[in-house]
Order: sequence, then structure tokens, then C-alpha cells
Amino acid sequence: MGNEFFWAGLASVLVIFYLTYTLLYPEKF
Repeated sequence: MGNEFFWAGLASVLVIFYLTYTLLYPEKF
């Protein structure tokens, strides 16, 4: 079973990308 590691990594990457995007483009929110 390695799915929980895959989903945890994917979720962390999405969160980091979202935070970076909101910091770079705050005028869109």
C-alpha cells in the first residue's frame, strides 16, 4: 500500500502551488 504516500505528496504539492500562486498574484483574489 503506497497510495497514502502518493496522495499526501500530491496534496502537499497542490497546497504549495496554490500558496505560491496567491502570493504572486494577490490581485486576482
